[in-house]
Amino acid sequence: MYIAPEVKNRHRLHAMADVYSLGVILMHILAGQPPRDGRTPEAVWTASPILGRTLEDLIEEAADNRLLLMPDNERHSYSSLRAHLDFCFELVSREPVTSRSLWGYRWAQIAPTSREFRTQLKQWWTWRRGEGRKPEYERYLLLFSALSSFSWWLIVAKTALF
Repeated sequence: MYIAPEVKNRHRLHAMADVYSLGVILMHILAGQPPRDGRTPEAVWTASPILGRTLEDLIEEAADNRLLLMPDNERHSYSSLRAHLDFCFELVSREPVTSRSLWGYRWAQIAPTSREFRTQLKQWWTWRRGEGRKPEYERYLLLFSALSSFSWWLIVAKTALF
């Protein structure tokens, strides 16, 4: 189960075969089971979408489609892969489900967009004071992510409270 499909089925060596094996090992450690049909288990996606996407990128069945989240010129370098995984794991460590307190963990499960709203508000204040960079597309992304968080809270309030 740890051998890349191109090696197992076609007996062809590929530079990305080790990346596949690494993804399966990480998934087995995190989810308690290896991927069954070449997909990341639902438990990983539920805990962290960033982690789910990263692992999904490692276990892509087609070897040429692995590590598409990385630039083309860095895809065959183990040091670049390590830097990429360190960056992804750093992002995951900041997610609410990795909170060390039980309250923070439960709140993240009950209200998944609660932290995003606080982050969006901080970003808005940073832009307002003129401290950060202000590309146009980031303002639109911030607006739409804030609207989606607000919409999520309205839906929860309507369905859960009324």
